[in-house]
Amino acid sequence: MVAPFQIENMDRATWLEPKLVCEVIYQVVTGDCRLRMSSFHRLRLDKSPSECTIDQIEGIGKCFIT
Repeated sequence: MVAPFQIENMDRATWLEPKLVCEVIYQVVTGDCRLRMSSFHRLRLDKSPSECTIDQIEGIGKCFIT
């Protein structure tokens, strides 16, 4: 999967550890694994980030995430 943006100098990127989980509503997963017409629904205080995996997204089965 290719990032939708290009970072010229990757050493300037800041990577963060997830702390919160939110639920997102979406209409469809596109062929290139993007969520179309997505919007924030709510925070999930009952879940930790380690419980959330890409395979929990309906329709994502054919996508390759690296």
